[in-house]
Amino acid sequence: MKKIAFTIFMFGLSLCVMAQSLKIDSLKNALKNDKTDTGKIITLYNLSAAYIAYKPDTALLIGQEALAMSKKIKFLRGESWSYNDMALAFNAMGNYTKGLQYYIEQLKIEETKGYPDNIAQVNMQIATVYEHQEDYEQAMLYANVADSIINANLAASPECRFLKLYALMYIGDIYEKSNKLDSALFFTNKAAVLAASRKDTAMIADLFDNLGNIYAKSGQTALAFKYFHDALPLLEASKDEDVLCEASLGLANLYERNNRFDSAEYFGKQSFGLSQKDGFQERLLNASSFLSDHYKKANKPDSAFKYLELMVTAKDTINSRVRIRQLQIISTNEQLRQQELIDLKQQERRERSQKLQLLAIGILIPTFFVITIFLSRKRVHSRVIKFSGIISLLFLFEYLTLLLHPFVAEKTNDTPLLEILILVAIAAILIPSHHRIEHWLLERLSSMNRSIHQKLAHVENDGKDDTDTKAAAEDISTENIN
Repeated sequence: MKKIAFTIFMFGLSLCVMAQSLKIDSLKNALKNDKTDTGKIITLYNLSAAYIAYKPDTALLIGQEALAMSKKIKFLRGESWSYNDMALAFNAMGNYTKGLQYYIEQLKIEETKGYPDNIAQVNMQIATVYEHQEDYEQAMLYANVADSIINANLAASPECRFLKLYALMYIGDIYEKSNKLDSALFFTNKAAVLAASRKDTAMIADLFDNLGNIYAKSGQTALAFKYFHDALPLLEASKDEDVLCEASLGLANLYERNNRFDSAEYFGKQSFGLSQKDGFQERLLNASSFLSDHYKKANKPDSAFKYLELMVTAKDTINSRVRIRQLQIISTNEQLRQQELIDLKQQERRERSQKLQLLAIGILIPTFFVITIFLSRKRVHSRVIKFSGIISLLFLFEYLTLLLHPFVAEKTNDTPLLEILILVAIAAILIPSHHRIEHWLLERLSSMNRSIHQKLAHVENDGKDDTDTKAAAEDISTENIN
């Protein structure tokens, strides 16, 4: 049942559901008034989600802006939200490969954050991508991962208890599409029991439709009739006309097989009318194809030709939409490439600035040592020399730590515990060395300073002695004259 896949396909994080109910204009106004980067990222995320349904290319560009801002301030939650919006946008354009790529990026982030409900949701969304590509083995793999995470956290997480119904429903749907009907029936029945316990009428209606499809495929016609008929009033009550189209066409096919042509025609036209009214082109294609074959068998060529033309028109519309999506993909890929080039240039500027700063610090350190040595040769208080010596050595060792940190972070894969242990070990080597060099340098500089002071004092004393001798000689001369 495509409705289930679509439900989970559009089922992002909790804010995504909220964002789609907000008006785009109000979000744009909120964006102008946001003062913080975090607030802007959240508003951009909601705005992107609001655009996904009808302007996925715009949603994609807004999501990329939110992603760039999130990376700049290292806001992991914002990065995850942005990846989710971008994946949904690519999927809406039919570019499932790109959608899968962004879901994987989101999954990496959610796994580091460790929230089980978010991890389960992303795994379910990845499963939908594989299902759309009819890779049911991979779809089932990710769906089972999601289900196992949900089961492990049912007691502690209300979100996982909510997701359990979707997981059962979706696993049953994958089994049905891959024609593993016993397993499909098992999981769909479990989902139906859970939906009934929650009194979730809309979900029960979808599950009844899916049970009708399963029983129809397995040849259990009576049960298929029962579940399709039970689904119809529930689907009408919940105004779920997409699945109502599917259930009606399911009944039409069953009646056709059982040679009840009037009923087949009635439900075939019901499916056709709803799909035409709501613009469900794939449903319209299926219904018009059924009616064209039906009237052909009934030997009504005019009606058969009419619905054949409508079928061709629906197919052309779908193909046209596919071409538009392909153009959107090409356009958005180029826009993304240009934005990535801009981001790369900004990153290069930041790295160049950091390198220049490190170079400046590297030049400053020996310059500070030279100034310290110069001061030690002047008549400067010893405390000034000691202070300048300490500052120059602190610059040196902090500079070494600054240089070593990126290397340590890379080797430890940004694991905080390992980083701390390695930096502590480095500090254990550097600190004693710092003290020894500091003691040696200060002693050396103080010694040089004392030596200079002594020389100056000696010169002063020598000058004083010469003055006294000259004064004594003058006194003697005066006495002789007298």
